[in-house]
Amino acid sequence: MNSKQDPKQEQYDYRDNYFKYQQSILSEELGTIEKTIARLDDAINSNKNWAIPVWAGSISILLQNKALYDYILFTAAIPLLFWFAAARAYYHQNAAIYRQSKISEYLNSDKLEESFREKRFVDFVVLDVMGVQYHGTEEFRKSVNYWRVLTYKSIAILFGGMILLSIATWLLLMFFIP
Repeated sequence: MNSKQDPKQEQYDYRDNYFKYQQSILSEELGTIEKTIARLDDAINSNKNWAIPVWAGSISILLQNKALYDYILFTAAIPLLFWFAAARAYYHQNAAIYRQSKISEYLNSDKLEESFREKRFVDFVVLDVMGVQYHGTEEFRKSVNYWRVLTYKSIAILFGGMILLSIATWLLLMFFIP
């Protein structure tokens, strides 16, 4: 028996193992994307849950002393900061969702069949959870837009309402209540 393997067989094993490794990495990437989306969802909800008591507590402290009424207007900055933080988390979540959609698009394309024939992913980058490779594209900018997420109803109504209530409270105390 010859102890040396045929070079073609050795190359085939390498490509086969390499492709299997890429497949496992892609599978892990999909799991990581799901976890990232869930964690960002938790962060967004936590952000909202902290914003309300911090803001309300600030107003209630200022309402205890008439000399501090002038500062109530500044409580509008509290929900504004929380709003920006929530929007940033939504931005990152949308980037992960965008990458997930690109993976789905690839897995349902003819490129996947070609990848199996060639034993490597053809025209596809593995392990890019946040879709960094797409950041410069027009499609990404349209789908994942920081300024657009600022207008999501789930945060715009909450934080915008808190800002308006801060302003309304200040106006009421400054001009209508002696």
